[in-house]
Amino acid sequence: MADRKEPLLIKRYASRRLYNTETSDYVTLEDISGFIRAGREVQIVDLKSGDDLTRQYLLQIIAEHESRGENVLPLNVLTDLVRSYTTDVTSAVPQFLAQSFETYGLGQAIGAAEAGEWTTDIAVTAFRLAVSLALPFIMSSHFYLTHRLL
Repeated sequence: MADRKEPLLIKRYASRRLYNTETSDYVTLEDISGFIRAGREVQIVDLKSGDDLTRQYLLQIIAEHESRGENVLPLNVLTDLVRSYTTDVTSAVPQFLAQSFETYGLGQAIGAAEAGEWTTDIAVTAFRLAVSLALPFIMSSHFYLTHRLL
């Protein structure tokens, strides 16, 4: 995991070129993908308008990987994602996906610990993920106990 707390700021110029503000050079989507795989958070903003373009570019990175045959997302998952955009009811898909990836990250941290690769970064990540997974239960238990006693 990366030690830096601030996301890596990438600016998109009018020419659509992407500029890494830390290293003062231009980067590609593949470079950004590498930063993310290395544990960095990134933020991509339009230089002129200041609009946050991070989501747009992350989706583009995923689409490029999928189109090259690096199929991480099964077809039924992609279909369900499309369906989640067309329902009138508030979708539980974003929360489910976030919790699934948190669980996956916690599993990876545990695997690293078992392999003797435990570091402070992994410990902090494991703690953060464990708390985020337990928090809904803790809050609902607190709510139940608080209102039951009144």
